[in-house]
Amino acid sequence: MEKMTDEEIRQFLLEEARTAKVATVREDGSPHVVPVWFDLDGDRLVFTTWHESAKAAHMERDPRVAVSVDDETPPFAFVMIQGTVEIDKEADDLRAWATRIAGRYMGQELAGAFGKRNGVPGEWLIRVTPTHIVAQKNLAGGTEMETSGVQIRPVTPDDEEWVAQFIRARWGANRVVAHGNLFFPDTLPGFIAEKESGERVGLITYHVQDQQCEVITVDSVETGRGVGTRLMEAVEEAARDAGCRRLWVITTNDNLRALRFYQKRGFTLKEIRPNALAFSRRLKPEIPLVGEDGIPLRDEIELEKPLT
Repeated sequence: MEKMTDEEIRQFLLEEARTAKVATVREDGSPHVVPVWFDLDGDRLVFTTWHESAKAAHMERDPRVAVSVDDETPPFAFVMIQGTVEIDKEADDLRAWATRIAGRYMGQELAGAFGKRNGVPGEWLIRVTPTHIVAQKNLAGGTEMETSGVQIRPVTPDDEEWVAQFIRARWGANRVVAHGNLFFPDTLPGFIAEKESGERVGLITYHVQDQQCEVITVDSVETGRGVGTRLMEAVEEAARDAGCRRLWVITTNDNLRALRFYQKRGFTLKEIRPNALAFSRRLKPEIPLVGEDGIPLRDEIELEKPLT
């Protein structure tokens, strides 16, 4: 468990469209908690609420609130804010804020429609001024968790059958499609995370071409224990030894966990390829139409990490 810095708190609140759980005080003193969409205005948290809602009545009577925003995936993190609210019942910029907030959660294509729906008379604009903040990351140990007893070793020819079975179980087939190319991970170089008992708990495969190293697959059976990070470090070292100028990877628009994982490890967004999965399905029909969290599986996202 580690305390977040001020910059990490701000990044955590903005990097993904997580809902904020806002606790208000009922007239009898008991708590009332509801999720809200939000954005930041400097150091203040901003959201809207209908004037007849329970939380509106609570905040008008007692401006004290507590807000919790959390990451529910390993290694877990949260920000808890205690503060007081400022209520603007006739905000001139209500529509602008409603549109901006909607864009975070519904995407820019739908932001205008939701802004129009939510930025109407009767909707109040709420700003929360923090009085106390508690923010922790890596609650389960994260990449710093002890991984003694797990070694990272190169894939050998003896691993080929296991790699093919592992990829089939994790990816639905023994092949992977990225940027219009078909890859068979069991034929690629890679690294395996293996326990002292011989149990293999992670795999990463990669492809080197033209002084560029592309990560093709990375999977860990035990999430939140630093295995994925150690596998990435092994590939980065191999790429540097091979004289590669950059390390890069393709993920999909639904894979929020992958986007978080790579960006926390120094990768930046390079390119978005809209509707790339339509072509990929010609090579691998097993690719579903809907991905994680019910998000339509549609686009490829390229991330890169310079090595020079």
